Amino acid sequence: MTPNAPVPTLDELTARFLAAAASSEADETSEVEPYEVIGGFQPSAGELWRESRQALHGFTKDPAAAPPEWAAFVTHDSQSLNHVPSTLTPFAVGLFPQRLRNFAALSQNTFLRSPACVDKTPGFTGLRGWAGKALRGTDVTTLLAASGVLAALGDHTEAQTALNAAETFANPDQRAAVMNQRGSLAWLAGDTEAARDAWALAGANAPAQFNLGLYHLTQGANAAAVEAFAAAEASLPESSGWCHLTRLFATLAS
Repeated sequence: MTPNAPVPTLDELTARFLAAAASSEADETSEVEPYEVIGGFQPSAGELWRESRQALHGFTKDPAAAPPEWAAFVTHDSQSLNHVPSTLTPFAVGLFPQRLRNFAALSQNTFLRSPACVDKTPGFTGLRGWAGKALRGTDVTTLLAASGVLAALGDHTEAQTALNAAETFANPDQRAAVMNQRGSLAWLAGDTEAARDAWALAGANAPAQFNLGLYHLTQGANAAAVEAFAAAEASLPESSGWCHLTRLFATLAS
């Protein structure tokens, strides 16, 4: 670095990284093989569970304990999502921002498209059993978490059942979180227009604004995406993985 040169911002560094990744992908004759710079860092399962509950902040209390097989699921999830378009994860209960790992693919415009329906993941009977138990209860936060986990597993019908139960028991202060979750389940099921409509009704909170930014980004409406991501970032703590992901997507939209 040149002496006395200004220190680049996080957004500038992100833009440089994505540009370099795109260049490496395009140059098939290069002797340099690109790799994921975050591959050596694996957040703990507990940290990912805390991130997966951040969409509840300001609406309701968090479900404290991670469900059975959560650690095994996030390990499987991080490995299998490197090559599928569903990496464009919405900001919702039961999901976490670290699902985005393939930065080289993200740098290609063809990757920024509406996601296909998430396929069903086999196994994880303990995790599904936890979700089934949640469906027999009335705790809104646990039902919302179960709906997100089930959607990530590809159990879309069961995820919708959990969300409907959460809506039944939700108080007025929890309605926005429920509506944001409804849009997120529609997104993971491949219904992007229903997702947009639900998020538009969820209010001016960070999860809904992030998700609207994600929708606009996939539609090529970059100005609207930047505006939505800026609104989301304003309400997110610096330590949040969702905050970092918001900045990444805002840089892409810029």
